[in-house]
Amino acid sequence: MQNNLAIKKSITEQISNGSIRINSTKEIEQLLKLFPSDPKLLKGADYYMAKGPINKLTVQLNEFMAEFETHPDFPPKVMKIMETGGVYPRRDAVELLNALKFHQAVFENLGIGTIVVDTDARIINVNSAAFNILGKSATQVLNIPVADLFPASAKAKLVDTLKQIMALPEKTKISFCADFEGRAIRITVSAIFLSTAEAGWVLALEDTANYC
Repeated sequence: MQNNLAIKKSITEQISNGSIRINSTKEIEQLLKLFPSDPKLLKGADYYMAKGPINKLTVQLNEFMAEFETHPDFPPKVMKIMETGGVYPRRDAVELLNALKFHQAVFENLGIGTIVVDTDARIINVNSAAFNILGKSATQVLNIPVADLFPASAKAKLVDTLKQIMALPEKTKISFCADFEGRAIRITVSAIFLSTAEAGWVLALEDTANYC
């Protein structure tokens, strides 16, 4: 037990002073090209451990710990690069970007107007259907208080609804009607919660007289 604690303490100290660092494989390769004669001049490290999938990185860390425990003369005389290998650069970032593009495409193609509002009651996203109902462009709508979009006769109702919906259980919706230049628009308001914390509101706009 004491030996393990000593090992952990030694590793922590060497991470702090730069003897052990975790870098990307690409960065390591670039630095090795700059200092081919003495790679230890790269950053003064004895080990380089490249980032990668957590399961592969776990294996490398276990191998590192095993070597550390069996070689009391640590660090080694030559630099060792521990690579995870077989990883496509930025794969996770690309997948995340594609997912965001997909969800934005879904949002854009919803059959009803949709407005996303932050906790300051400012508009942060609007889809095409909502722009058509409002008869406004993105520059006229984004980042303005959502109440500014509504006619004077409906502003008070909107503000009351935004306050009320936050006090109700999640997934609760409140609907009311408003007159937008002679058109009866049904507005349905719901709250956005992230990990039980308030994150804003979603307003759905339907241009139909059947609901009003």
